[in-house]
Amino acid sequence: MNTKKVLYATTAMVGASVAATGAQAQQGIDLNLSGFFNYYTGITDGDFGGDDVKTFQDSTITFAGSTTFDNGVEVGVNFELEGDSTLSGDEQYGYFKGSFGTIQLGAQNSAGYQMSWTTGPMWWQRLMPINTGWQNYFIDSASAQFNNFYAPGGSTHLDLQDEAQTVAYFTPRVQGFKFGASWSPAGAVTDQGGLGAATANQTDSTIEDVYSLSANYNTSFQNADLALFGAFQQGNVEQAANNGFIAGNVAGDSVEQYMTGFRVSSGGFHVGYQFGLQDNESNPALGGESHDGWTHGADIRYVTGPWHMQLEGLISEIDGDFETDPQGNLVQTQDEEQTTVKGAVAYTLGPGVALTGSVIFDDIDEDAGAADSDDFAAVIGTNITF
Repeated sequence: MNTKKVLYATTAMVGASVAATGAQAQQGIDLNLSGFFNYYTGITDGDFGGDDVKTFQDSTITFAGSTTFDNGVEVGVNFELEGDSTLSGDEQYGYFKGSFGTIQLGAQNSAGYQMSWTTGPMWWQRLMPINTGWQNYFIDSASAQFNNFYAPGGSTHLDLQDEAQTVAYFTPRVQGFKFGASWSPAGAVTDQGGLGAATANQTDSTIEDVYSLSANYNTSFQNADLALFGAFQQGNVEQAANNGFIAGNVAGDSVEQYMTGFRVSSGGFHVGYQFGLQDNESNPALGGESHDGWTHGADIRYVTGPWHMQLEGLISEIDGDFETDPQGNLVQTQDEEQTTVKGAVAYTLGPGVALTGSVIFDDIDEDAGAADSDDFAAVIGTNITF
């Protein structure tokens, strides 16, 4: 039985269970508001050039709420508005949660993305993240892979679709283990979504039948906490315009992603590692491109009182594309390697308000030297959560 059939069957059984018990809610759903606002400004210097002073703003508002039936089944909704200078719709989904686990229905990320984590902080946390492609806001590059958000090159936190219509199921946590699966019938993603950058004669990437399988494990021993995770994701390139050429892959190709990692926490110290791998099934003879790649991420954090300090690194390699040279021969462009190192510190002024400073160094090496650059940025900012 394939993944989507399992998800459909599970959804149907839960719906029948809720209806059969004659469940009644004690009250309707009241929405609560939460979110964050970040603002960063930095001084940059490097081989590639660009503006000396840059700024970046990001924010999200979340409306969420739930109610619980007499039989213990919780039903809830989650709506997000995301933006920099304007707000636009982001995740929007409903869920059913009980002893059977959790079912999510709506626009959201894959199960693998939700159950994994990056080695560094995410965008709503106090320290400026680099394991999300954010470093490109402050460091310029000629690299087409530099600002990947859900793909190797910019992150170990991978996904093949971003807020596509998705059916997801997560088991209860038993003996520290939790499993998840999701299926998205169709999802439109750009160069930040795992298929590589679209060129001038290609459309944005469009994939269908995206499924994800994931598992994580949490445990404590002596004075330490340990968390492990793993995930596998696959999607199929969909037929589209431009003779089926879609962002480096030919219609009918498949794209696979793998993630694994761990985190250990003890006495204020947190050490993490994550690995992400992407494998594209592409046919160079038909104009397909590679964009296979991998990324290693690692960090160490220390938290004491209002202070939060971190050292983080990201190393990645992306295979070159297949292109036609002036003589009509099919050749592969050069592989690209990227190393990013960040040191950061944050100070919490009060509940929900922190000041942060980061120093970032980035080195990009392309075999042919076309995109080689060494860049540096010093960034300060504020993080406000509510």
